[in-house]
Amino acid sequence: MGNRAGRGRGGAAARRHEQVAIAHIYSQMAASDFSRDLLQYASADSLVLPMQGLYWSDWGRPGQIVQSLAHVGIEPHFSAEHLGSGVSAAQATGLVV
Repeated sequence: MGNRAGRGRGGAAARRHEQVAIAHIYSQMAASDFSRDLLQYASADSLVLPMQGLYWSDWGRPGQIVQSLAHVGIEPHFSAEHLGSGVSAAQATGLVV
């Protein structure tokens, strides 16, 4: 998937195969919470620094994804109706058969 040099000959079929593979990988992954599942165990070894010129959103609610994209001037390639409807991110982005 990381090697895109061979895409010239495969074209749409290769891209579709890649999309199906990515969707399969994501469908097998367990849901996780970055703060709960990782940061709480690394807090003693973590460092927080103030930074300027950054935008942060915790994406704790599906609508925050669309807000983050809008903030940087990107229109999502999925319908906002998919958010909160039980449709996975892979399905909403078109990565599912």
